[in-house]
Amino acid sequence: MKKSTVCTIAVICMLILIGLCAYVIHVESEKENKIISERITTVSVSQGTPDKEKSTLNLTVEKSGEYRAHFSWAPEGIKEKDFASYPASDLGFVTVLVLFNDKDEEIFATSGTVLNTAPVVELSAGTYRAEYIYVTTPEQYEKLAVDYLCGAYQAPLLAKELAPTFASLKADGTWNVQHEFRLVPSASYHSGQFYGVIFGLLIGICISVLMLAAMSTSKKIMESPKYDERQELERGRGFKLTFYVMLIFTGITFAFDMGGFFPEMDYSVLYVIGLFLSISVHVNYCIWHEAYFALNQKMSSVMTIFGFITLCNLVLVIFSVMDGSLYQNGHFSYSVLNLFCTLTFLSMFVTMLFKKRDVAKKNALIAEEDEEDE
Repeated sequence: MKKSTVCTIAVICMLILIGLCAYVIHVESEKENKIISERITTVSVSQGTPDKEKSTLNLTVEKSGEYRAHFSWAPEGIKEKDFASYPASDLGFVTVLVLFNDKDEEIFATSGTVLNTAPVVELSAGTYRAEYIYVTTPEQYEKLAVDYLCGAYQAPLLAKELAPTFASLKADGTWNVQHEFRLVPSASYHSGQFYGVIFGLLIGICISVLMLAAMSTSKKIMESPKYDERQELERGRGFKLTFYVMLIFTGITFAFDMGGFFPEMDYSVLYVIGLFLSISVHVNYCIWHEAYFALNQKMSSVMTIFGFITLCNLVLVIFSVMDGSLYQNGHFSYSVLNLFCTLTFLSMFVTMLFKKRDVAKKNALIAEEDEEDE
């Protein structure tokens, strides 16, 4: 099959997949059945006492099941990505959030100054209320901690630990606090992740086909690249080394999964990171031992492609860091794969640079020796 035909088919498939991905995301978002409750409450603190004890948000769950609950509160105008770094000293109170069912039974509780949290909760059909309680002293906090957050034994320790936070709070002030309470069925959330990963992989395959076509020195893609005997031997060693790296990494990840270690990252992400690591080991080994490029294949075109991929993924990493999606609520998102993809292709690009310099030095020495012989 001709190179131009393969490139055309790959581009068409990629455009179709992008369109399907956008359509599926739209359909999934329409049937997501989000439950949202939000409000803005003005809270004034005078001489260490809030003018209101709490704010209440009510909502109704029509279908029982597992939900990813998104709770947040912050002064009006503060962006979600800045929640974690917002200083306690800029507020006059700490907020305790408690979620109750229609029988006044506690379902979930947490606390903080400015917070954004997304726990997974099992909810039955019914009416629920979220109470955002404003606290200004360790003594108040300790009482609420006993009732909602922990036991009578741990509450004093927790209040003592947070005493410096209370000491740093502003004594007086008025704040317009944004409260948001959103529920998304876990099935919809995981479905969105599934479709995102599948379409991402398929689009990645199309891009890989385009790259291979661009790297090919032949007009026909089906023709196998030609390597000499020494290159084939080195490539075999590279595959052997890659196999052991993959085996060790998979074993470690499996042990982590069974033991519940490293909860900051989904283990499915760790397995993909293992693929990036294996690819990096194999390609870097073959490049350094002059067994990656086929006979008469130019290194410059491949360097351009690898550099382009590195830059594209680096831009995505920067955006995910700026909007706070890379690491949220003590957990790495799937965006971390862009970071490891960046590192993988950057390592290969750097290896090619050093190898190119090494080859140039060898060629210069050979040229000098030839001149001396003459």
